[in-house]
Amino acid sequence: MKTERIIIFLLAISGTMQSDNANAQTWGLTGNAGTNPAVNFAGTTDNKNFKIRTNNQVRINVTGNGKVGIGNFTPVFRLDIKGGSINTDSLYRISGVKVLSRNNSNQIQIGEGGAKVGIGTTTPVTALEVNGVITATGGSSTNWNSAFNWGNHATAGYLASGALTAGYVPRWNGTQLTDGGIRDDNGNVAIGAVPISGVKLTVNGGANIAKFSGTTGMFLSLFENNVYRGYLGSYSGAGSDVDFGTGNGNTSGSVHLAVQSVPGLTLNSDAKVGIGTTNPSAKLQVNYASTGFDPQLRLHQLNADFARINFTNSTTSNHWAIGGMSAGANSQARLNFYNSVSGNVLSLTGDGNVCIGTTTPATGYKLSVHGKIIAEELKVMLHANWPDYVFDESYNLMPLEELKIHLQNHRHLPGIPSAGEIEMSQGYEIGAMQQKLLEKVEELTLYVIKQQDEINALKKSLTSGK
Repeated sequence: MKTERIIIFLLAISGTMQSDNANAQTWGLTGNAGTNPAVNFAGTTDNKNFKIRTNNQVRINVTGNGKVGIGNFTPVFRLDIKGGSINTDSLYRISGVKVLSRNNSNQIQIGEGGAKVGIGTTTPVTALEVNGVITATGGSSTNWNSAFNWGNHATAGYLASGALTAGYVPRWNGTQLTDGGIRDDNGNVAIGAVPISGVKLTVNGGANIAKFSGTTGMFLSLFENNVYRGYLGSYSGAGSDVDFGTGNGNTSGSVHLAVQSVPGLTLNSDAKVGIGTTNPSAKLQVNYASTGFDPQLRLHQLNADFARINFTNSTTSNHWAIGGMSAGANSQARLNFYNSVSGNVLSLTGDGNVCIGTTTPATGYKLSVHGKIIAEELKVMLHANWPDYVFDESYNLMPLEELKIHLQNHRHLPGIPSAGEIEMSQGYEIGAMQQKLLEKVEELTLYVIKQQDEINALKKSLTSGK
């Protein structure tokens, strides 16, 4: 090969050649003529090494079995170089095919043209072009499989390309490269779907189309124009929690749940919740133009119990509750005000009755109070006529003699219930009693006026008799 020619050339210009044999052949320093290559040569005729020296140091050693060592006295290979490198601008060919050269840019290349490697071709057009099948034998492909997941190359033994389609990311099916399930259209990637212009990732699959798995505190960050907005993950919660919200450092951002790109529910940076508003002023604010049976807030109990709201604070275990029960869950719909110490203190029934200190309304009464009542003023308005009819001329005022006999027989005024009647009826109605009492006061007034008239008439008769 070409390297052996270089060695012979070095021998020709070295002057005196020396071997391990006692005999040495002297060559002219200005060249030799008429040599016979059959008998004239530089070397040995027995199984001895042939050495070339400079400065009395062995530089090249050719062993008896034809191995050449440069800087190596015991070459192992056909050409064994130690302690240096080969620097050449020459072109090397095997059977006339260029296989190795160095161009002016100090780049190693195989084949023609620029820094391109061709195997099975003398005109590679890419950095590496293989015309044929790549075969790998021996060794282990474990690391390769882990990195690329292209199958067991040691078993397959080669990489071959099947029918590939433009735009598909190829996959190794264990035998050859085929179209994969991932498609790329100028940076718009789709998995199981066709890439959509302007959409960086499109995924089409079954019920579970994606999985994010990580260690404790895993989260997916959300950035806009390289500014951190928030995250989705398990960063701030307990081990079984899922978080979605603004991130650390985003001190003014809010979280919205939107419908048709319009925020329906807002959690602002003060942890205030707004429904129908993005700027709540309380821990919960609901903005909604409700009408009829379309309320702003509804509590719906699913079993035979109260739908309730509790009120409490951090200084006591006592609490208030407002609970409502529908008529479908009870014989009578009601709204109760409950205290954990006093029990039900106020109850409003579905038919408009009010109960204080009791949950059972008295039959026929709109207000039932279990206990005493105190008020600065009480007004009773009756639907019946007020007793001004007593002063009508047609009113039949009972004579005093009849009134006297009635009191002796019944021991109560006419029209006024007796003590026994009040006991049997468990009380009396204030409005009706006030009406009756006023009637008696007006009758008494008439009695007094009549007696005064009689007194005046008697005085007059006595005076005129004098």
